[in-house]
Amino acid sequence: MKKYIIIRCIFLCVAVVLLSGLASAVILQYSKEQAIVRNMKDILMSISLQDETANKDYDAFAKAYTKLSFEYRITVINKSGEVLGDSNFNYTDMPNHADRPEIKQAIAAGTGYEKRSSETFGKPMLYVALRDGDIIYRIASPVDTINATFVDLLPALLAGLVLALIISPVLAASTAKSITKPLANVADSLKTLDSEDYDIKVMPSEFDELQPIASTINSLTKHISETMRELADQKEKTDYLLNNMEDGLILVDNNMRVLQINTAAQKILGESKSVEGKNLLMLTNKPKLFEAVQNAVQNGVSTLFDFNSSETAGMVLSVHVTAIHSDWMAQGKANGAVILITDVTQERQAERMRSEFVANASHELKTPITSIGGFAELLAAGVVKDPDKVQDYLVRIKNETQRMALLIEDILKLASIENSEQNEQSFEPVDLKEVIEEVIENIQPQITARNVTVTADAQDVVIHAVPDDMEALVQNLLDNAVKYNHDGGSVTVKLEKQGGKVCFSVADTGIGIRYEDQPRIFERFYRVDKGRSRKVGGTGLGLSIVKHVVSKYGGEIFLKSIDGKGTAISVTIPL
Repeated sequence: MKKYIIIRCIFLCVAVVLLSGLASAVILQYSKEQAIVRNMKDILMSISLQDETANKDYDAFAKAYTKLSFEYRITVINKSGEVLGDSNFNYTDMPNHADRPEIKQAIAAGTGYEKRSSETFGKPMLYVALRDGDIIYRIASPVDTINATFVDLLPALLAGLVLALIISPVLAASTAKSITKPLANVADSLKTLDSEDYDIKVMPSEFDELQPIASTINSLTKHISETMRELADQKEKTDYLLNNMEDGLILVDNNMRVLQINTAAQKILGESKSVEGKNLLMLTNKPKLFEAVQNAVQNGVSTLFDFNSSETAGMVLSVHVTAIHSDWMAQGKANGAVILITDVTQERQAERMRSEFVANASHELKTPITSIGGFAELLAAGVVKDPDKVQDYLVRIKNETQRMALLIEDILKLASIENSEQNEQSFEPVDLKEVIEEVIENIQPQITARNVTVTADAQDVVIHAVPDDMEALVQNLLDNAVKYNHDGGSVTVKLEKQGGKVCFSVADTGIGIRYEDQPRIFERFYRVDKGRSRKVGGTGLGLSIVKHVVSKYGGEIFLKSIDGKGTAISVTIPL
């Protein structure tokens, strides 16, 4: 740009000098002509004053007077255009001059002026005519052309060109520098954008024409700076949300490169280093996962499946691979995939437990129903005639019916407790000592039948809870302590406050629980001795109900048992 400005300035200076020379030549030529015309008019006025006779020899007069008028050619003509005399030529040989422009003007207006090429002399001539009565005096003088005048000015013009060629590069360079310097400053300022410095400010220029550029750039950089800050804030928020998700999230492109991965996904897949920009194979070696991502990228097919993570033992993961279409990745094709990894261990365990519960409940209900059906069929067929047998079958039907009723009652109780963990219930003050006393009184027939001694050491403790929950807790612990005790055994019940918690324990001297069975005794329908449980009427849900009640109130259960010697179960619940 600087070179272009210098060349243009030099060209402009040369053009100005040439145009100035030409204009000067034109003006000088015009000035010279006007001076000659004025001089010639003065001469004509003088000639007209010298002519005092009507019958004068005009030819001799013209020849005589031309010597007194700087050798100008003088011609005398009458109004009809006839030449009466001429200072330079034989007037009798000259044609009629009535058609000459200057003659026409003089006849019409008194004076006439014309510049043309003379037919007689064959060069440019300036004619001035003056009418005096019927006589017209014309004076003629050769004039220089514009070319001649330009030639006269040529030395000065060449000197001006040389001076312009010497001075103009210096002035052009200075001018170009002053013009390009602000633009160079703008360019230098814009270079800082590459270093992500958007707080630049272009200083105002001394040229008014560059002020809008500086203002626009400053406005643009300010807008870019604000936009980049907003984008940075949005990215920070997005990263915060992604990295605080419990679910793992991975974004890959059509080349299987990892574009983004959150903290949860790295933790689930056991990767501590950054893998963004690397192939998915660097992150996982699970063939099923890799094949699902390939299918999504190449065919646009989404896949949902579970797999067990070796990096997180015992964890069940649900993987949802979804094909994505995005213009910023490619033009309208299935060009990437989103991998969502969710920990579904608890859900799958709950599903398994529900399945087992249904199977166990069906089995537990099937046994008494089969017995009742069998006895009822025999009685209905009239096969049994012995009254004692009939009575025995009826008692058995009654016992099996009671057993089913207890089982259904416990199932409903367990379902009620599980639902109450999710739904709000009305809590009220519950006197636990009073609950213990009522339960002991309710199971007194079983206590007496087994000759078991029950000792209760209960403090006055009031807890905010659902009364049915506390009753179920105490009922199942005491009921088990009596059922699975030896005849003549003992049960010790304790209730006390300890540091903001209520502690309730039941210890018996019964059959105890084998060590290998202890981790499972709180599972639904789990029995250490199935034959004994059925004999004493257990449903297999008592301790499961206890566990859910304690869990509902944020408490803990402690188990201590020795096979053949007895069991002690302690429960702590925050007050």
